[in-house]
Parts: sequence; structure tokens; C-alpha cells
Amino acid sequence: MPYLIARAIGLGPDREWHDLLTTRDPEKARLAASRTEHYIESATIALLAAALHNGLTGQDAWDYVASLTGDVIGEFLYDHALQVGVDPDQIKPYQILSEPDTHQHYSERQGGVRFLLEHRVPGRESDCEQCTEPVEQATP
Repeated sequence: MPYLIARAIGLGPDREWHDLLTTRDPEKARLAASRTEHYIESATIALLAAALHNGLTGQDAWDYVASLTGDVIGEFLYDHALQVGVDPDQIKPYQILSEPDTHQHYSERQGGVRFLLEHRVPGRESDCEQCTEPVEQATP
């Protein structure tokens, strides 16, 4: 179940997804629509697994998943991730195209909420020292 929840969080909407949905380029719009379908499918499976994990069965599990819509889905994925030992803040969005030339900075989570501090920070997120942690090199 941790894998299912982590995958759904990684496939969730992010800025790149939103930018592609609002483009006039039909190929990029198709990519965004396809990503949306993958996210919905992945989130449904992850939430169904979480419902079963929490003791719901049969129609009750399906009803639980069907009752979740919109932003609530992300909140429930976040909560279930914490329940199974997955740190959702460590999951980066799976890129649809290449990594964008700008990224966003967020505050630390406070009571389950974090705030957008800077919207379009120049440079790729993977190159930002504030957003990444150093990788320790293994010694032979």
C-alpha cells in the first residue's frame, strides 16, 4: 500500500500539469489529459487500498472512495501516506516532459498545511540547494 499511495501522490497535479492543460498546443494538452486519467486511476486504487487497510470492505470501501472529490483526494492521500510511514513531502511530482526551468518554494508544513512562498523561482528544482539534499557518496 505505501507504493500505491506514493505513486498517486507523485502523479498528482502540479504546475507542469496545470501549464500543459491550459496550453493551446493540442499534443501537450493530450499529454495533460492522459496524465489526469493516470492520476485518477492511481488515486482511486490507492484510496481503495487505504479503505481496505482501515477495515472497510465491499460496497462500503467503494462508497468511501466515491465520496472523495477534488482537493479532498490530495488531503486523504497525504493523511494515508503518513499512516503507513510514507513522507509525502519527500515525493516529487513525476515529470510529464522535461524538468521546468523554474520551480516553487514552500514553507515548512504547519498543522498539515504548507504555504507557497515563491511561485516561479529561476532554475530547475534539482539544481536548487534549498530544495535538495546532498547525496552522500558511497566509499568503496
